[in-house]
Amino acid sequence: MKKFKVTVNGEAFEVEVEEISPARSQIVSLQPVLQQPPSTELPHNIFHSRRTSGNLKRGVVASPMPGSINRIKVNVGDQVKKGDILLILEAMKMENEINATDDGTIKEILVKKGQKVSGGDILVIIE
Repeated sequence: MKKFKVTVNGEAFEVEVEEISPARSQIVSLQPVLQQPPSTELPHNIFHSRRTSGNLKRGVVASPMPGSINRIKVNVGDQVKKGDILLILEAMKMENEINATDDGTIKEILVKKGQKVSGGDILVIIE
């Protein structure tokens, strides 16, 4: 077995590969999987994920990666400064601090503790 590091869509994976004899080998063609672009429509229920279209507006805090919300450290109405910790996102067994992108007041928290999110999902809106 040999170990390799493979990066897919910016996410690194460690894989083990077993070498086989040439008589048992096969040629496999790998075709890329086409993904739908993120939807720009916003659902009505605030606890369903909202996705960004890639261009974030001022005060919109989005998830940088897929994971689950471990802790929410702010409440609606709280005053925050750019860089303050808003919530903790657990991804690949690591806790990641999600920080305020701007100074302001927490207008909406669009996730709840334990919720799974995708990269690009809108988490918090700062006004």
